[in-house]
Amino acid sequence: MIDILDALDANPDIEAKWWARAFARQCLAALDELMLLAPSTISGIEKIPTLRELAGLGNQLASERIVGIERLATQSGELAAHGL
Repeated sequence: MIDILDALDANPDIEAKWWARAFARQCLAALDELMLLAPSTISGIEKIPTLRELAGLGNQLASERIVGIERLATQSGELAAHGL
Protein backbone atom coordinates (compact mmCIF):
# COMPACT_ATOMS: atom_id res chain seq x y z
CA MET A 1 0.00 0.00 0.00
CA ILE A 2 2.81 2.39 0.89
CA ASP A 3 4.50 1.71 -2.46
CA ILE A 4 1.24 2.40 -4.31
CA LEU A 5 0.74 5.68 -2.45
CA ASP A 6 4.34 6.66 -3.15
CA ALA A 7 3.81 5.98 -6.86
CA LEU A 8 0.63 8.07 -6.94
CA ASP A 9 1.91 11.11 -5.07
CA ALA A 10 5.43 12.18 -4.13
CA ASN A 11 4.13 14.21 -1.17
CA PRO A 12 5.20 12.27 1.96
CA ASP A 13 2.86 14.30 4.18
CA ILE A 14 -0.49 13.06 2.87
CA GLU A 15 -2.58 11.45 5.59
CA ALA A 16 -3.11 8.15 3.76
CA LYS A 17 0.66 7.56 3.74
CA TRP A 18 0.86 8.28 7.45
CA TRP A 19 -1.90 5.77 8.19
CA ALA A 20 -0.41 3.15 5.85
CA ARG A 21 2.95 3.44 7.59
CA ALA A 22 1.30 3.31 11.03
CA PHE A 23 -0.57 0.16 9.99
CA ALA A 24 2.65 -1.41 8.70
CA ARG A 25 4.37 -0.65 12.03
CA GLN A 26 1.47 -2.27 13.93
CA CYS A 27 1.67 -5.36 11.73
CA LEU A 28 5.40 -5.68 12.37
CA ALA A 29 4.86 -5.25 16.12
CA ALA A 30 2.16 -7.95 16.08
CA LEU A 31 4.48 -10.25 14.16
CA ASP A 32 7.21 -9.63 16.75
CA GLU A 33 4.76 -10.56 19.52
CA LEU A 34 3.71 -13.70 17.66
CA MET A 35 7.31 -14.76 17.15
CA LEU A 36 7.97 -14.14 20.85
CA LEU A 37 5.03 -16.23 22.02
CA ALA A 38 4.85 -18.88 19.30
CA PRO A 39 5.24 -22.21 21.10
CA SER A 40 6.47 -23.93 17.92
CA THR A 41 9.73 -22.02 18.23
CA ILE A 42 10.53 -23.66 21.56
CA SER A 43 10.96 -27.41 21.76
CA GLY A 44 9.36 -29.21 24.68
CA ILE A 45 6.62 -26.63 25.31
CA GLU A 46 3.08 -27.57 24.35
CA LYS A 47 1.29 -24.39 25.45
CA ILE A 48 1.91 -20.70 25.05
CA PRO A 49 4.58 -19.94 27.63
CA THR A 50 4.44 -17.06 30.06
CA LEU A 51 6.94 -14.24 29.75
CA ARG A 52 8.69 -15.54 32.86
CA GLU A 53 8.97 -19.00 31.31
CA LEU A 54 10.43 -17.50 28.15
CA ALA A 55 12.83 -15.36 30.17
CA GLY A 56 13.88 -18.46 32.08
CA LEU A 57 14.72 -20.09 28.75
CA GLY A 58 17.03 -17.19 27.92
CA ASN A 59 14.68 -15.11 25.75
CA GLN A 60 16.14 -11.60 26.06
CA LEU A 61 13.04 -9.88 24.63
CA ALA A 62 10.85 -11.57 27.24
CA SER A 63 13.24 -10.42 29.98
CA GLU A 64 13.08 -6.85 28.66
CA ARG A 65 9.27 -6.96 28.57
CA ILE A 66 9.16 -8.12 32.19
CA VAL A 67 11.38 -5.23 33.24
CA GLY A 68 9.07 -2.81 31.41
CA ILE A 69 5.94 -4.29 32.97
CA GLU A 70 7.47 -4.16 36.44
CA ARG A 71 8.46 -0.52 35.85
CA LEU A 72 4.88 0.35 34.84
CA ALA A 73 3.50 -1.46 37.89
CA THR A 74 5.81 0.52 40.16
CA GLN A 75 4.85 3.80 38.49
CA SER A 76 1.13 3.03 38.77
CA GLY A 77 1.58 2.25 42.47
CA GLU A 78 3.36 5.57 42.96
CA LEU A 79 0.57 7.42 41.15
CA ALA A 80 -2.07 5.68 43.26
CA ALA A 81 -0.18 6.59 46.43
CA HIS A 82 -0.35 10.24 45.40
CA GLY A 83 -4.07 10.00 44.61
CA LEU A 84 -3.60 10.46 40.88
